[in-house]
Amino acid sequence: MNNKALLTVDEVADFLRVAPNTVYRWLRSGKIKGTKIGKEWRISQSVVDEFAGLNTTGGRGPSLQQLLDANLTAPEHILVMQSNREDVFVLQADFLKVGLEAGHPLFVGAWWQSIADLRTHFAAAGLPVEQLEESGRLVFEDLGAAYQLRGVAGVIEIWQAQTKRVTAGHVLWGTGSHCLSDWTSSYQALIHFEHQLHRAFETLPVIALCPCVLDHVNQSNFELLMRLVSHHSSALFNANESPILLKAVN
Repeated sequence: MNNKALLTVDEVADFLRVAPNTVYRWLRSGKIKGTKIGKEWRISQSVVDEFAGLNTTGGRGPSLQQLLDANLTAPEHILVMQSNREDVFVLQADFLKVGLEAGHPLFVGAWWQSIADLRTHFAAAGLPVEQLEESGRLVFEDLGAAYQLRGVAGVIEIWQAQTKRVTAGHVLWGTGSHCLSDWTSSYQALIHFEHQLHRAFETLPVIALCPCVLDHVNQSNFELLMRLVSHHSSALFNANESPILLKAVN
């Protein structure tokens, strides 16, 4: 496509697979550069290509925040495989920042982390945790305790309750993380859990990020990881230079 072409907001929204209001928000914030012609915005194709990481000069692709902001529409259930626990805090903080900037209600479910540790790490990453909790924009829940008490149903009920905070035009921006080693006694229970949770998410206005810490991986349970992918709508490969989001084909 001619890189000198000027696109309308609707054309950019269709190209990036987002709502036109999202493009208007990016223009107002300066995240994407455009030109006003009369009362209408116009954006060059080269700017859109660069924003989407489609540059052909061998440069870097989109940042993680650009990738998430431009490619997610509810309902979404994203699996991410992480090699260590510390990286999960960073990923979840970046994910929450995208939802915060878009004005969505935020939710974090604790499994192997304590809620206190989550608060500390997110605050260190620059999130105004205390203010967000006081205003009700960010909620923490102990999903591990809910699962121990009532199984999958208890966890799903918490997610469903959190989506009631969603107002028109927004979705719940939520995340919860597992460690593979916590399920070594019954990997089938993990598959059952993800299957039931994924079915629930299909009916909810939610963008859910699910990092899985691969702290107990060997040849015999590699098949488990592949089965986990089938119980999510997409998979994120969070390479530092060029993160990649793969969508499931229905």
